Amino acid sequence: MDSVFAYILGNVPEPVLNLIKHLPARKLKAMKYYMSVVMEVAQGIFDKQTALYTPGTESSTNFMSVLGMISGIRDFDSRLTLKVVHANLSENPTNRLTNEEVISQLTTFFFAGHDTTSSTLVWALYELSRHPEYQTKVREEIKTTRARVAETGGNEMSISDYDSMQYLLALVKVSRPDAQAE
Repeated sequence: MDSVFAYILGNVPEPVLNLIKHLPARKLKAMKYYMSVVMEVAQGIFDKQTALYTPGTESSTNFMSVLGMISGIRDFDSRLTLKVVHANLSENPTNRLTNEEVISQLTTFFFAGHDTTSSTLVWALYELSRHPEYQTKVREEIKTTRARVAETGGNEMSISDYDSMQYLLALVKVSRPDAQAE
């Protein structure tokens, strides 16, 4: 439902959206807050990557070609934002997007990642609910690993702790959006 709500608001003409923004609806307040957090994070990423930019290190990649390659990238990370920001800084000024447009594109990446992640989690939890025997095994595996970590004085699990959990890893692998293609 939230995705539909976001899609509808994303396609409303700006003058109407400006009127809607002032309505006191609870969903709109939550959405405004979420949007302000996402914009703040995107601005921070943009500022950080802009500060890291070194003239002369650019490739022939422009902003739009970077956006085009995103469909093949599943993980949103600093390398991608670095490429996006640097591509926009390094090209001919007439081809550049404004800073606001770049930040807007970064927020789009966040929203796309949010939908993908939430859908993946829903399907993983659904599958666990259909197979209680595996749900129990995953739960016990996590409890055992957490207890082992606590016994050694740790309070956070390491990568090797996660890698040692066979049932959890199996759940993660079968829950990936591209798992059916393998």
